[in-house]
Amino acid sequence: MNNTNEMVKYVKLNDDKKIEICVDESFTIFLQDPTIVTMIEQSCKSLLENKFMDLHINDNISFIKVQPGTEKESLEVVNNELINGIQMAMAFLSQMGTDSLG
Repeated sequence: MNNTNEMVKYVKLNDDKKIEICVDESFTIFLQDPTIVTMIEQSCKSLLENKFMDLHINDNISFIKVQPGTEKESLEVVNNELINGIQMAMAFLSQMGTDSLG
């Protein structure tokens, strides 16, 4: 079972050259929380540095606008970071499950 695919439906560069991240609908409520949106925006700024321009979230889809000419490079960075972050979270949750059984 690939947990990454269960959480993140897709990450792509859309026709407007924005990085589009679609997550499972169950995360929509979190993406409406201003605190979480601020955290996501800060993470984008930190990860993409001067390439980051804007973040827009609509329901369960996030749109990240980056500097022209950096779209493909930024897409790769975001995709790799998502995969690494999800893998770390799953490992943590798995460990928590193991610890609670003992």
